[in-house]
Amino acid sequence: VATRQYDAGLEAGVPIVRDRLFFFGAIDPGQEVRTLHAPADFPLESMGDVDRTRKTLTYSSKATWQVGGRHRVDVSLFGDPSKGDNGPQRTSSLLNEDTSSFSGIEYGGHNQTVRYNGVLGNAWLLEATFARALSRLSETPSVNNWRVIDTTVTPSAVTGGIGLYEDNRSLNYQYALKSTNVFGGHQLRYGV
Repeated sequence: VATRQYDAGLEAGVPIVRDRLFFFGAIDPGQEVRTLHAPADFPLESMGDVDRTRKTLTYSSKATWQVGGRHRVDVSLFGDPSKGDNGPQRTSSLLNEDTSSFSGIEYGGHNQTVRYNGVLGNAWLLEATFARALSRLSETPSVNNWRVIDTTVTPSAVTGGIGLYEDNRSLNYQYALKSTNVFGGHQLRYGV
């Protein structure tokens, strides 16, 4: 098994409005190529070297806006969506009698956050946050067949599809609201 990785990142930070608005962004497309070869005496050995290519687009960005001296908003976005086209996503797929055990795969996530901090009066502070996270793992078989393993021969003969596979999508929301009031030398903090 041989692995090659390619990486071409780019990042930049820019103050857009002096002392008020700042932006940072980075993007890093990557590719991993793993060369696989079926073991000797297996039917797919005749294919020779087979490349499994997976592409990832990692990104991140953040913007900060200082809205006057009493209010601030931060926004962050980041993710790593990845994809592998139809091929030997599982090394065991080269043990089959044909390419019916090949599959495509998509995985990774996207995340967003927003945060606000503000002074609403001489004795009142407010903080609010919101976050969203989407994560995905989805494998698509090249054929929709049962996977059958014949153990009556040596080596075992494997035919059919990939067997059990996943198609998961997870979406999560989080939020918080906190308030602080100052009365004399005391603080009262509350929130949800």
